[in-house]
Amino acid sequence: MDAASKRCATSESTLLREIERCRQEIFDVEEQLRAGPPDVAGLCLALADWSAELKILERGGDAKLRTEPAQERGNALAAVVHKAEPPPDR
Repeated sequence: MDAASKRCATSESTLLREIERCRQEIFDVEEQLRAGPPDVAGLCLALADWSAELKILERGGDAKLRTEPAQERGNALAAVVHKAEPPPDR
């Protein structure tokens, strides 16, 4: 296996570990929410953050999100989360 193949395999392995970590964090937050915690807002924020991270990782990472300044990345992540939210009942 040449050096480029090893790097590709390593980065794919890292990506898969990060995806699994996000899924575990989401599971943990959902479990905490079901237990009726006092900090529902904080857990909802954590759930939104981990869900957005998972979407980015499942797409293989978005180069634009990795290279933009933090404020712009935050706005882009908010847009990803907003798209995933169901429309409010009217």
